[in-house]
Amino acid sequence: MDTTSSPTRPAAARFDRIMMLIIIVLAVAVLIRLPRHQARSVTTDTGNSAASANALSDREPVAAGELPGVGDIAPDFTLHGLDGTPVSLSQWHGHPVLINFWAPWCGPCRYEMPAIQNAYQTHQEHGFVVLAIAVDDTAKNVKEFVAEYDLTFRVLMDDGQVSNTYPVFGLPTSFVIAPDGRIASIHVGPLSEDGIDELLAAVH
Repeated sequence: MDTTSSPTRPAAARFDRIMMLIIIVLAVAVLIRLPRHQARSVTTDTGNSAASANALSDREPVAAGELPGVGDIAPDFTLHGLDGTPVSLSQWHGHPVLINFWAPWCGPCRYEMPAIQNAYQTHQEHGFVVLAIAVDDTAKNVKEFVAEYDLTFRVLMDDGQVSNTYPVFGLPTSFVIAPDGRIASIHVGPLSEDGIDELLAAVH
């Protein structure tokens, strides 16, 4: 009898349990820290994407110092890409936009990046835009990450200027912006390619 079993399956099971625990912790942290009307908007899966889209309203931009929620106009920003080119959210008005807050040191971010890249390649011809905002890290580390994962969407650098104006309490956190400029959904934790497809279907 062969007693040298492969550690692959136990290791994979441990990784899945760790990923699930991270997602649950992030979700609980956001639900605790967000104001009540925003907490109702947050989803940690894609099952509520249609409901999130239906929650869009005619609300005015949030007041200074307040964090936006689903249905609010997404705060505009301008950040620089790795090549120094300034990129603004407002220049993509009329397009569905995925804003993804992440960092090279974030394990779940590494897990979701291939899915985001695949979704971008699939939907970019229909106007889909990805703005991946790297938070609090060096350009060198971000460039190495982009090269490692062969990312072709826009990667922007943020020193906290933008992440502090959105309800970002853990990484990764993603926001789907509808073509009218409003936040259609907020997703805490790593995205899957199927999950992105569902979120985009809700804003078309």
